[in-house]
Amino acid sequence: MLPEQFDIIYTGVGALGWLPDIAGWARVVAALLAPGGLVYVREAHPLLWALDDERDDEELVLRYPYFETDQPLQFKRPRPTPRETPRSATPPSTPGTTALPRLCRG
Repeated sequence: MLPEQFDIIYTGVGALGWLPDIAGWARVVAALLAPGGLVYVREAHPLLWALDDERDDEELVLRYPYFETDQPLQFKRPRPTPRETPRSATPPSTPGTTALPRLCRG
C-alpha cells in the first residue's frame, strides 16, 4: 500500500465492471483518499457506444456491433456543402473587428 493519500481519486470509463473484487477496490480507494477528499467515478457500460444515438423515437437499437468483428468499422465523413461565397470574396468587416486570414483552405 502506498504511504501517501490523495485529495482526488479518479477512475475512468469501463474500469469497475471488470474488477473481480469491487469491495477490495473500495477499501484501497478509502485508504488512499485523504480526509475530505473526492472520489470521481466516470462509469458506463461499453454497450452505450453500440447504440444508435441519432434515433428520434424511444427505441433502443444497436447501430454498431458490440462484439469484435473481423473487419474494422469505417466511418465516412459527409461531403462538405459548397461555400456560399466565392473563395476570392472578402468577408464583411464590422467596425472594431479584424478579419483573420484563412489558415486552411478546403
